[in-house]
Amino acid sequence: GVQAAIDGSYYTAEVTLTSGINTILVVATDEAGNTAQTQREVDYRPDSEMPQIAIISPTDEAVVGTRSVVVTGTIIDNDIDFVEVNEVAATINGSTFTVSVPCDEGWNELTARAVDLVGNERTTSIWAIVDTYNPILTIDAPVEGSFLQDLQVPVSGYVYDVHLKDVTVNDVPAIVQDESYSATVDLVQGENEVLVKASDEAGNISTHAVTVTVGTDPDAPRISIISPQDDDLVNSDTITVT
Repeated sequence: GVQAAIDGSYYTAEVTLTSGINTILVVATDEAGNTAQTQREVDYRPDSEMPQIAIISPTDEAVVGTRSVVVTGTIIDNDIDFVEVNEVAATINGSTFTVSVPCDEGWNELTARAVDLVGNERTTSIWAIVDTYNPILTIDAPVEGSFLQDLQVPVSGYVYDVHLKDVTVNDVPAIVQDESYSATVDLVQGENEVLVKASDEAGNISTHAVTVTVGTDPDAPRISIISPQDDDLVNSDTITVT
């Protein structure tokens, strides 16, 4: 056996283990020959391999629309102890892990850490961009309540979003240049809704609509000529028109 060093009521000793289950037997003997003993079993697994860990979702620099970001990934280690992301414990299911991590608006570094039972660990990191704001959207033309003569109408307005994805007008893709959009859409006689939708890469959506009418404005001025009649023959260079 190994002689232990005694310090008051405490003792210390270094013992050599072999791979597998080891029984550690401690025997104390006093000067009168009385003895006491206790034992523990430890499982020694020589392991110098670092866990392998990868973040699958979100992808690096992905734009997400919530401040609670669900992180999923994979791990490879026969004796994994725990996985955490930004110090939030993950749920492990076989070779995969998942965890919901609170984040701030904007850029966030997500660091996943895997530790096995003997203390070997490995980390990996990505960046996620949190964007919870809807695009800013207006319709400049046509204006609400307009009466139009053409069945095709140009629609234009203002749109802004740092991560803008697309703009549609009545499901027609719009052209976006700088912070303006434009599209031409087909209408029908009578009342029409012109619906503009803007979406960003995080899935945030803004909509804006105006109602226009193709036809004659009932409040527009009306005028007719009573006299002279069409194709009347006159013999004066001045006439009265009513």
